Amino acid sequence: MMRERAVSSVYPPIVLLELRKLLAALYPTELDQRRLAQEAELAVGAIPFAASAYNSWHQILHHAKHNRGIEPLLERALDEFPNNEPLRRLAAGSPCASLDGGAFVWHGPSNATSLLERAASGKPSLVHVSHLAVGLTRARAVAKLTRADGSTGTGFLIAGDRLLTNHHVLPDAASASRSVATFNYQKASSGGEELAEDVPLDPARGFQTSAADDFTLVSVQSGSSTRWGSIELRRSRAARGDLVNVIQHPGGGPKQIGLCFDVIAFVGAGRLQYLTDTLPGSSGAPVFDRDWNVVAIHHRGGWLIEPGSVDRRVYYRNEGILIDRVLDALETP
Repeated sequence: MMRERAVSSVYPPIVLLELRKLLAALYPTELDQRRLAQEAELAVGAIPFAASAYNSWHQILHHAKHNRGIEPLLERALDEFPNNEPLRRLAAGSPCASLDGGAFVWHGPSNATSLLERAASGKPSLVHVSHLAVGLTRARAVAKLTRADGSTGTGFLIAGDRLLTNHHVLPDAASASRSVATFNYQKASSGGEELAEDVPLDPARGFQTSAADDFTLVSVQSGSSTRWGSIELRRSRAARGDLVNVIQHPGGGPKQIGLCFDVIAFVGAGRLQYLTDTLPGSSGAPVFDRDWNVVAIHHRGGWLIEPGSVDRRVYYRNEGILIDRVLDALETP
């Protein structure tokens, strides 16, 4: 029987939508999707798997809902991710306390709420193999953040044993003191999981936040940068059309990397807008340029207006806080 879940198999639409997003992050490959569906005794041959994980999970959940029910599927997922609080809440039929930078008003076409925008940059995307090694080094400094209420976000270490994330993830020292950063929460090359390590935050040693630019800088346990490395901050040279990489913990799941498939669509007014896939839990993730320099901190997404635009057109994009805004604040006495 499904843990924390009544016998009823009726899940509210908002829960199904969040499940779709979360499972797409936890099981992004068709191989994993098929395996989980088989273990839940679904008729895998009757499920039309799609090219994107997001669309595949729509089909899987739709099939499960009208056949054996969603509970067996979620029970298998909880066996594999027993400590994933968003998954536990959704399995119990409750929407997650997502950390997504706040609500936005829907301005798009009424029949396109589930569409993902794609764009080709027109620029060469080939990189040297060493590019992957540098990215993996940067990734060591990226951690999953878990608050006392179970909500999750992402953060990354910079010099001085300090962690950078969003203000809406850690709005004050009190919430930071009750939160934990988990490093190395990621899949291993063998297919299992690496040994993760929880590191306490230490806002008493240092805490700085900005609601206007949605960032928080908080000290962590001494020696953390020596153990996990740190990411140097420098002024951004990001420009429209550049490619970016995002290292994140989508949906509170294991660490994932978007490698140069994300194109910058707008830079200005302290914001960077780009085309990528993120989920609640990705807030606070570092956005890198193709040379692995941090250019922004991811903080929200949806149908957004370009800051300062006259025509007020909206675009389906994600948005980050330009790293220059953080540097300006750090350099101000």
